[in-house]
Amino acid sequence: MNSRTFTIPEAIQVALQHQQNGALAEAEGIYRQVLAVEPHQLDALHLLGVLAIGQGRFAEAVGCFRSLVTSQPERGGAWCNLGLSLQRLGRREEALEAFRQAMAVAPEMRDAFINSGNLLREMGRLEEAMGMFRQALRLTGGQGERFYRLGESLLKGRSEAVVMPFGIHKAAPKASYVAMLERLERVVQEAEVRPHAELYDAEAALVHLKRPSAHDGLRILLIQPPYKKSESPPKDEDWDAKIAAYGLLSIAAQVLASGRELAIVNMSDYRWQEVEQSLDGLEADLIGLSCMTPNLPGVMALAAALRRRYPKAVIVAGGTHITALPEESLRHIPALDLAVIGEGEATFLEIIQKLEAEEVPHGVAGTAWRQGNTIRFGEARPRLHDLDQLASPHHYFQLDYLLSSRGCPQKCSYCGSFAMWGRKLRFQSVGKLLDTLEMIVKQQGRRLLAIKDDTFTASKKRTLEICRGMRERGLNFIWSCDTRIDSLDKEVLEAMRLAGCQRISLGVESGASEILETIHKHITPEDVRRVTEMAHSFGIHVRYYMMVGNRGESLGSFRQSLELMESAQPDSFSFCNLTLYPGTEEFEIYRQRHGLSAEAFFGDDWEGLMHVGYADPVPLEMREVVTLWMNGYGEQMPGRQADVAHCRAVLERLNGYHGAHLDLAAALLRAGEAEAATHHLLEAMEGGYPIGGHLENYAACIAALRGDEAAVVRLLDRAEVRTSDGIGVLNRTRFRIWQQAQGALPLELVVDHPFEPGKGMGQPAWPERV
Repeated sequence: MNSRTFTIPEAIQVALQHQQNGALAEAEGIYRQVLAVEPHQLDALHLLGVLAIGQGRFAEAVGCFRSLVTSQPERGGAWCNLGLSLQRLGRREEALEAFRQAMAVAPEMRDAFINSGNLLREMGRLEEAMGMFRQALRLTGGQGERFYRLGESLLKGRSEAVVMPFGIHKAAPKASYVAMLERLERVVQEAEVRPHAELYDAEAALVHLKRPSAHDGLRILLIQPPYKKSESPPKDEDWDAKIAAYGLLSIAAQVLASGRELAIVNMSDYRWQEVEQSLDGLEADLIGLSCMTPNLPGVMALAAALRRRYPKAVIVAGGTHITALPEESLRHIPALDLAVIGEGEATFLEIIQKLEAEEVPHGVAGTAWRQGNTIRFGEARPRLHDLDQLASPHHYFQLDYLLSSRGCPQKCSYCGSFAMWGRKLRFQSVGKLLDTLEMIVKQQGRRLLAIKDDTFTASKKRTLEICRGMRERGLNFIWSCDTRIDSLDKEVLEAMRLAGCQRISLGVESGASEILETIHKHITPEDVRRVTEMAHSFGIHVRYYMMVGNRGESLGSFRQSLELMESAQPDSFSFCNLTLYPGTEEFEIYRQRHGLSAEAFFGDDWEGLMHVGYADPVPLEMREVVTLWMNGYGEQMPGRQADVAHCRAVLERLNGYHGAHLDLAAALLRAGEAEAATHHLLEAMEGGYPIGGHLENYAACIAALRGDEAAVVRLLDRAEVRTSDGIGVLNRTRFRIWQQAQGALPLELVVDHPFEPGKGMGQPAWPERV
């Protein structure tokens, strides 16, 4: 502000203009000046609270909004923002009460219902959450209404298509129905006697870290850290956020293959109290931490706690964040002794050898360390040329995910893959990969696997050889992969589907051609529609990864993204804000334009950086509309449901593939054609469809239509424990509620079999308590 005297309303308008233009420090300074003069100025409190939310300062935001609702309890927006701030602090019940207050004082406020629904879903109260979302859809008005209308059009034909209402009635058994149940019993018995490999036992592995009077060998502990130090219940992050980093498991595999012992613990969603409890009674000489930018606060807190417990231990951290910022990491995490840069397998083994020889582990290639106040670097370690040299983590761990290559053929502006893996794309050989898959499927009995290569289909020749090898070896399992639009064609998609591929995940990011060009995607919206239609023609489910906030983002480009999804009809999608990862082009651009320093990642503004949301300043209207979308529809839209005609065409095209029979059975069930659904479910069983829980869930739906309540209970009891997608649990719960209501409520069972690996796995892949 200049020397001119401003009234308080004028000062707030000036600050708001700063805020809209991205000059947040200037805006905050004015709000604080206003509040110094008039501590209860409501507009200043509100705008300062909004600014604090945007920068991740949620405790401060709570103070602003509590003052607001104390002075003006009728302000629904303040209650809603209070709820959002409390939710981000993990104070869920308080947040839920704040949202209730918002709905009570402003019953037409759509985002209060949306935010309440999101929180209820996070708490596992799915029925209540759906009620909130339906109420939000019924409301009209408010800024960004046209985007809500577009969201509603995307929802039409989807939300109710997932759920089929069942009219229970007694019906005489038919031969096909009885045959289906009998065949299913045989499938279950066959599945229960399949061989199972001897694998890593997390609890047993911790024994050699219990405080012995004497011990043999170096005591090694590897940890997947929590995302932050928190006493609140952990946020229900998605599957990818909870699984242990594959690189950490690969390092563990090399250590075990060398004949050494270690313990490895996944703490990714632990409360801090659980972190400390897990460390009680342990001793360790060498500790390794996996550090990615999202879990940096957890790494910093955990490293400090480990140093207090183990003052003589060597504490090492590696991963994408350390690789991008090794010097800054060592300066800001004083508990760390070594930073591992790039691939860590050979580096970590060399550190072990140094310690076993009672040498200080400085000078190891691929590491950085402190020497007084100076950061020293060892020689750069060449990246591993032959991935077949590595021991497979699957020999030791029960995993539902796999990597068979390192690197990506492209260099998107927001992605850190290049910084970690380098320019050259490296593959595990087809033979080695097929041997690993054979062990996973035939020895370990796994039937669901997510292949998490950056671009699994980067080599068409290799992809076709892998798919052919899967079928020749009789590897009957369901899998997914991440890939790119520009590395798919009909031949590849058909081969993948017949080899068991159920879902592909594509980095679409935007529906605006200019945004796609800016971030170097090298694809067009028309390419996206064409490949999605092609994948659907073989019955492959398509998931889009979408982004908002890239350079040049506007209301128009955001609308183009929604219109692309409306026309292309992906089966599922997820939206995220642009995140500034060190080592990426976007980070460098933001640093040059806005003076951002890498040091900021290690300070109090870390969460603000992780949720920066926009590469360039954009109008406040854009932020509000996108926030509404992200808090409402962006994570809630159910997937596309293929109809009977489409599924029949796919079945004919794939010449009776068991997965296509299952898809058609589901479509027929949704259409109320139980007898035809029974036939195709039986065909899927006879064809060897490998996921028993999916078969049991659909058999239970058919039994419900036939009035066979005993069979419904028996089948859903099994499906509940034999599926990882949660539908077995949901349907069992719905059926119990229906029974208790004694017919006073309609029975609604979910007819779907989404691809959802991972849930239910134990340590170290999944953060089960140890």
